[in-house]
Amino acid sequence: MRYLGIDLSLNRTGWFIFDEDKMKVLDYGAIETNKMNETDKLMLIYNTIDKICKQYKPNGCGIEKEFVGNNAQTALKLGHCHGAIMVALKLNYIPFTYYSVMTLKMQTVPDLKLTDENKKRKKGDDLKIEVQNEIYKIFGKQQFTKAHLTDETDAASAAYVYYKTKGVDIDNVKKQLEKEEKKKKKKALMKKVKSS
Repeated sequence: MRYLGIDLSLNRTGWFIFDEDKMKVLDYGAIETNKMNETDKLMLIYNTIDKICKQYKPNGCGIEKEFVGNNAQTALKLGHCHGAIMVALKLNYIPFTYYSVMTLKMQTVPDLKLTDENKKRKKGDDLKIEVQNEIYKIFGKQQFTKAHLTDETDAASAAYVYYKTKGVDIDNVKKQLEKEEKKKKKKALMKKVKSS
């Protein structure tokens, strides 16, 4: 089975596809949209993902959820880009799951430490390099024959996590479990109150 991963960005969207048989890297690259107007960006992202889907016929796709903070304009533009990707995947009958940045990092590098030896929080770029190094171990660095940045290895992480979790939205499962635990505690508390 084949898995696609996408690391969406307004300027450079990384993508990666592999076959689970011997963890063979089939291809990877980036969609460069830095100096384009929004409509042209959306068309290029849609057309590239559509072409990849038609060429490689992935069985599933992992997509990194973007963190946008409080910038509404960025959130809106990224939403449009996500829409272009979702339409391309849907029209090619490819199931997909979004994963938070931290879920991708923790699932790819299980023993990932968020602080350094001085107990200082690691920078985002340092964590990206750790993910990249783990991706090289998982797939073999020799399979990365073309120039690439962390966008492509972040996309590899998304593809790998989709494969590893069988497409399950583990962020949502975690939230559901937490919600059920709160309900149980509330029910136990109500029972205790009624009995006293």
